[in-house]
Amino acid sequence: MPRTRKPRITPEEFDKLPAGGLIGVADTAAVCRVSESTAWRWIARGILPGTIEGTGKLNVGQVRRRLAWQGGKE
Repeated sequence: MPRTRKPRITPEEFDKLPAGGLIGVADTAAVCRVSESTAWRWIARGILPGTIEGTGKLNVGQVRRRLAWQGGKE
């Protein structure tokens, strides 16, 4: 089983973050309610936006837009 980091944020807390903020992959996975390895696969496939070079983090606003778009597709 892949090792995952304990998320530091809940989906409710994610909603309160500023759009220009940064969020780690473990926290993004928690917000999406998937494993961290699934979140990395989604990043590789373009389902989630890529990490910002040098930080390993994702832009909160981009994640929100992508999740809203994915939710509207279903």
